[in-house]
Parts: sequence; structure tokens; C-alpha cells
Amino acid sequence: MTFPVVNMISKNPYYMQVFELESPMIGDKFVIRVSVPASYEMVPDRKYPVLYVLDGDAAMGVAATTMEYINLGSNFGMGKNVPDMIVVGIGYERGAIPWLLTRVRDFSPTVDASFNYNNPNFQIPASGGADKFYQFLTDMLMPVISDNFRVDPSLAVLAGHSMGGLFALYAMLQPNPVFHKYLLASPFVGWDNRVIFKTEEAFAGKNKKLAADVFISYCAEEPTPFYRDEVKDIYTIIRERGYTDFRCVLKEYPEENHFSVISKVFCEGLYSLFAA
Repeated sequence: MTFPVVNMISKNPYYMQVFELESPMIGDKFVIRVSVPASYEMVPDRKYPVLYVLDGDAAMGVAATTMEYINLGSNFGMGKNVPDMIVVGIGYERGAIPWLLTRVRDFSPTVDASFNYNNPNFQIPASGGADKFYQFLTDMLMPVISDNFRVDPSLAVLAGHSMGGLFALYAMLQPNPVFHKYLLASPFVGWDNRVIFKTEEAFAGKNKKLAADVFISYCAEEPTPFYRDEVKDIYTIIRERGYTDFRCVLKEYPEENHFSVISKVFCEGLYSLFAA
């Protein structure tokens, strides 16, 4: 049987651009993926908000595709207030296992040498690098994106899953946070004996205002027996603080697990964050 010759062409429906960015402070290179909306080339003077996606190696595809379909719906009069956004995925491009190990280094606020994903075969080489990773985002990546793309600086969204959700909470509780909306899919708030609860308590002692719009989710099947309760606990504590300029929505997905929920969270989370 003779098969036709496949003529491979370069075509990217999401207008994806990929580049490396090295952080001397962290001592590592990051692979940055940037997807711009279809309207980006059609409206050359328009500036766009940015959705920053942690775990870009795994999550960038679903984030960019979700935005593409949401924006397509808006063009047909079926929008839900979600604006066209530039999507930026932050990853490593080094394989699944190295990615799982490296994200712990960057997303965790404290060192916990005992953490191993509940798998004795995993040896985590480093943790507690959230402060350096936050500086990489704010001092290096965000300026690079602003210099090379038409960015609306008044709106930046941060999305994170699991360890990435923990980091997003950490970023939200910084003295001068640079993000305005947060999408947290099953955030791992139990890290290091719930240390993020202490971070929030310290923040509350100095601040009555928390200018943030937050969507938090958890699922029927999470990695540990206490995971669901921990997510509900951090939500309750933050809500009961009575912060001004703060809005937070908690959503349970009883039919999903820790991994299957991602596509739903991106879609429904964005709808919630931009609800009228």
C-alpha cells in the first residue's frame, strides 16, 4: 500500500510564541509560552490584560484553548464578560518527573524536606523558593511581557493548580501584590503544616484591605484525606477577616478529581472572576 506524503506546515491556531528566560537569582531557565487573542493583530492599538498560568508545561494548552473558545463565543454574542487576554504559561520543558520536582522548588514558601508527593520514590531536591520565584515573575517576566506585547497594566490574573495554587495564595498575601485576580484549583494549603495560614494571619495583622478577586475550587478526590477540609478552612478564614476590596468564591466539584478538574476550573473560574 502506498501512503501519501505528509507535507508538514508551520501553523499555530493560538498564535503561540515560545522563548527562554533565565533567572540568575534562581539559577535556572524557564520556558515561556505566550498566546495572544485573534483580535491582537486586527486591532493594533488595543492593550490586553494578561493571564499568567503556572505549570505552563501542563496547563498552558487548556488555558489557551479555553480563552480561545470563550473569546470566540463573545464574537458570536455569547460572551460572559471575560475579556480577550494574553495568556502566558511559565514552564520548564524538561519532562514530567523533573517538572514535578522543580515546581516544588519554585512554588513552596518554606523548606519541607519531608515532602515527597506521598511517593517514597520521589526525592525532592529543593523547596522553599517561592520568594525568588515571585521576584522572577514581578521583576523579570512581567516587564519582559510588557516590553514585547501590548499589555494593559491595570489587570493581571494569576492561575495555579495544587502547588501552583499555594504559590498564588502566597503571591496574593505579599505587601504590594501585582496581580488583581486569582484562579486557584485545589490549592495545596496543607504544605509544611499549613504554613500559608500563618502567612495570612501575619498579613491580616497589618492589613485591613486585600484588593483581590479570587476563585477557589476543590474536588471529591484530592491527594490526602484532609485536603478538602484545608481548602475550606483557608477560604473561611480569609472570608471572615472582612478585608475590604475583597471577593472570594469557593466551588466544589464532587464529580471530579484533583487532575480532571482543570478544564472546568479554567472555564468556570474565569466566568466567576469576571462576573458582573
